[in-house]
Amino acid sequence: MKKFISVFLGIFLVGCVYSVGSPLAFPKIECSNPKNFSKSQKDNLIYAYTFGAKQGMGYIMAAIAWQESCAGAYMMNFSDPSAGLYHAHIPVVIKYYSNYKDSDFTRNVMGQMLIDDKDFASQIALSTLLYWYNYHKKNLKNTIKSYNKGFKWEKDKTSNVLAESYYKSITKKIALLQSYLPPHLALSQNKNQITAQSNSKSLPLAKSSATKPTTTKSNATNVAKLSAKNQAIANSFHNRQTQRQSAKTTQQNTQAESKMDFEDYHLIFEGY
Repeated sequence: MKKFISVFLGIFLVGCVYSVGSPLAFPKIECSNPKNFSKSQKDNLIYAYTFGAKQGMGYIMAAIAWQESCAGAYMMNFSDPSAGLYHAHIPVVIKYYSNYKDSDFTRNVMGQMLIDDKDFASQIALSTLLYWYNYHKKNLKNTIKSYNKGFKWEKDKTSNVLAESYYKSITKKIALLQSYLPPHLALSQNKNQITAQSNSKSLPLAKSSATKPTTTKSNATNVAKLSAKNQAIANSFHNRQTQRQSAKTTQQNTQAESKMDFEDYHLIFEGY
């Protein structure tokens, strides 16, 4: 009986192996040349550029999206852990942009939010860039280096080497995007204009002009809310960083300061 059971289990396991087939292969995704990106990847580059363009950060945001997530193809890095189009470092996002304690559960929730909400992820990325841009007195190279390594690259040789490498990678991507994106941006704008004209033609003409001011007011309100939200995020991040910088100055020769520097002054967005 035992021999029969052993033979039966052996046959069963062999059958399972053959039924599964070949090992699962990873999908082939282009990350080197934006000309060969998928439509979704191209749309993400246009979205990132458009989000940052008014603040002069359009190409930088698009390059970071390309660098960090392959323009949205890989939205999660479990080893950091980071998530979203720009791979925001999840524990730091929880710390600076929420009222929740850092835990396995809140990391899962925040990671999913960063993946699902490009607007949220983009606001954090932009406010972070603007903070470093102001801190470094409009020096773009140092802004990008601090985006990758925070304050650490200024005093640590290893961090500086990594930050320099990150900066060079971003600038190469910016150069490629400056030749690639303009035609696609123009096409995207034309499509938006055509869609807006089509929508306006489909609406019945109103005898009263009351509709127009209402729409304009609503749009202005939405823009004001978005601007206020961006400003609030930027102010929150700036205030927290300023407090820690003050604490650093006061306690720079103590062991406690060294620990704080390691835990609080690392970059929100980790590069590969």
